[in-house]
Amino acid sequence: MTVGRATLLAALAIGLGVTGCGGKASPKPSTAHRSSATPRSPDQSAEVEFGYIESLTPLAKGYKLRFDLHLYLSGMTGLRACVDNHDCPPGTTSLLDDVYDHDLKFVLTYYVPPDARVAMLGQGASHIIDVSITAAELYRLAQGQRLHGLKLIDPRLADTGFFVTVVPHVGPPVQFDSAVRLEQVYHP
Repeated sequence: MTVGRATLLAALAIGLGVTGCGGKASPKPSTAHRSSATPRSPDQSAEVEFGYIESLTPLAKGYKLRFDLHLYLSGMTGLRACVDNHDCPPGTTSLLDDVYDHDLKFVLTYYVPPDARVAMLGQGASHIIDVSITAAELYRLAQGQRLHGLKLIDPRLADTGFFVTVVPHVGPPVQFDSAVRLEQVYHP
């Protein structure tokens, strides 16, 4: 039994040494805890963030996205955050547009691969529809160009928010995580 505890403690100590503890990041990234035999799929490590496109410029075969991160909250959490951050007066009982959009004043950089999925808001016969465009077309919109033949509700990227799905990028020459899906958000 003592040997089992000693082995467990040694394994725990090694595990803490490899993965670290506390809130600080180690200066060198460690890949010792990952097994090459069982790679992580992008779905397991995907993050979804909300913000605004600050810029989109060519990079490698895709694009470099500078993304202005925001909080996008609804319900009681959004209401309390709005009041607590002095963006709503005390006693406020509902949010304008049902959401609280708060600029974190923090810009992140991502790589947008050429095959990224992009959904813009378009005008259907009687309702809003998703319009799929390419990363190259998103780049054209970011440059202020129009996409002829598409009825987009608001092609001005700086005025509308996006949900961005981010996954770890693997391989050179890009040194940023990849934004593989960008979805424009309707905000009345």
